[in-house]
Amino acid sequence: EALASDSLSSNRLIAVDLAEGKTATMRVLTQKVPEAITASHPGQLVWMMLEDISEQREKEQRLRQAANVFRYAEEGIMVTDINGTIIDVNAAFTTLTGYAYEELIGANPRLLKSGQHDEAFYNRMWEQLQTNGNWRGEGINRTKDGSLHEMLETISSVKDEEGNVSHYVALLSDIRQIKLQQHQLEQLAHFDPLTGLANRHLLFMHLERLMTEADRSGNRIAVCFIDLDGFKTI
Repeated sequence: EALASDSLSSNRLIAVDLAEGKTATMRVLTQKVPEAITASHPGQLVWMMLEDISEQREKEQRLRQAANVFRYAEEGIMVTDINGTIIDVNAAFTTLTGYAYEELIGANPRLLKSGQHDEAFYNRMWEQLQTNGNWRGEGINRTKDGSLHEMLETISSVKDEEGNVSHYVALLSDIRQIKLQQHQLEQLAHFDPLTGLANRHLLFMHLERLMTEADRSGNRIAVCFIDLDGFKTI
């Protein structure tokens, strides 16, 4: 059927049923044998070659899936080479940082440095990354407009077939809303909603800490209780 027309050759992909219910994807290459060669044979002869490309198709499918994850992930993803040069980012990363794709490619992640972390913070990050192959923690980054964003960051090293680190992949998630909710919960747990003053729970926490320090140092603490007449009515 592939050579029913006047074409001299055909290149098709077909599914072939194998033994034990397995199926393989085959590339079928067919080509008409020149009539000069088949003059002594009745009918037209055809060369046919089958190539099993199932493994190749599976690899291509995995690559497409990985590309879709990279493209549509809600987390910002940044890929750097071993020297820290940014070689790729996804759309979420540009939205998160405010930088355009062209501004980030070829740049160094230091452009996001906020100045809120000391050198020891980065040394611990690098040490854990070298020891464990990954680092996870909270950081503060500066976006293009100069604002500071709290982010949850995960950095992983990627190794080549020989086991050497070839790339680094960083995932960033904006946690400002989570931090705001945590702060609001802490306010509700430790402060009076009417006056904004520390509530009894926070008072006892401070007293317990002060009493422990006083016992350890041999000092004394003083507590003053002031009654406000009519406050319960309010």
